[in-house]
Amino acid sequence: MKILKKSISFQNMEDAREKRAKKKIIICLAIVEKNLITQGMSGKMGGMIVFRQVKGRTIATSMPTHSDKVSEKQAAHRERFQKAVIYGKTEMESPEAKAMYEAGKGKKFPNAYTVAVADFLNAPDIQSVNLSGYTGQVGDKSL
Repeated sequence: MKILKKSISFQNMEDAREKRAKKKIIICLAIVEKNLITQGMSGKMGGMIVFRQVKGRTIATSMPTHSDKVSEKQAAHRERFQKAVIYGKTEMESPEAKAMYEAGKGKKFPNAYTVAVADFLNAPDIQSVNLSGYTGQVGDKSL
């Protein structure tokens, strides 16, 4: 087991959990490597430690604390993300749109769906539009 930061004893876990709740930080206890017992493990153990998989590595962290209260900012973000998910699913139903988003796949975005969701969440900032060639007729193009 490779320890990232100083190890935290089980007696100090409650203190660490309280501090983390106040500071909104995650305490990573260890990254597990070449351990037959914990390799590939995920889930909580004893209500104090959580094992999870991140990029093929097993990570042990302290149990997260969640508040039942949702702020207005959180609610707005959840609503925006829900709209992004709906947009992504809708775009994947169109073969033309799916093909366009397939071109954006890469290391950061493994599939067309994630590219579409990211596209919705990161809309371009349009500074100006040149409408000098547009007369309102069908087929007119704006530059």
